Amino acid sequence: MIAGCAKVLARDAGESEKNRAGAHRSRGVAYHYKPEYDRAIKDLDEAKGDPRLASSFYLRGVSKLTRGDGTADNSAASAIQGDIAERMEKHGVK
Repeated sequence: MIAGCAKVLARDAGESEKNRAGAHRSRGVAYHYKPEYDRAIKDLDEAKGDPRLASSFYLRGVSKLTRGDGTADNSAASAIQGDIAERMEKHGVK
């Protein structure tokens, strides 16, 4: 998955902002589960424009918390989508 996302991102201007944001989000998720939290956070920071913005915020918050940082990302995600914590828990993210 990481290599596929890197290919999308390497096309730079040849990809829409939405596709680039989705690739950053997907690669951020993959890095989170590796676990390479710093890389996950960096990609999830770049996921602006992804229609799944609430889950990007939430995953970034979980990565930060797992790394030991306090964060308001999860609160921001909840403000965007009130049931995000429950939805993410169904995917194994707590």
